[in-house]
Amino acid sequence: MYEGGQGVGRNERRAIELYKQAAARGCPSALCNLGIKYERGQGGLFADEKKALELYREAAEAGEPAAQFNMGVMYLQGKGMDAPDMWQACEWYSRSSLSDHKNAAVNLGK
Repeated sequence: MYEGGQGVGRNERRAIELYKQAAARGCPSALCNLGIKYERGQGGLFADEKKALELYREAAEAGEPAAQFNMGVMYLQGKGMDAPDMWQACEWYSRSSLSDHKNAAVNLGK
């Protein structure tokens, strides 16, 4: 709600504080959202692709389709790692597409 200013004033730093609290409790969607913030360097966070990859992985392994999709993107582009890995990207896109993540299915088809 704070991130989008829905019902409250928009406050990205407060959103990140709440994502961190929920992520510490293992909430997959919070882990994914926090990963996005680290990947993009938003809300006062420094861009850190390795940290983003770590957060996405934890959320993806817990079954979060958006995080599985983001893992596919990271592997395809080689973000947070030494080199791209198309096979791993396909694996993560496949997992995400099984949960009806349409962009994952499109990327897998490509």
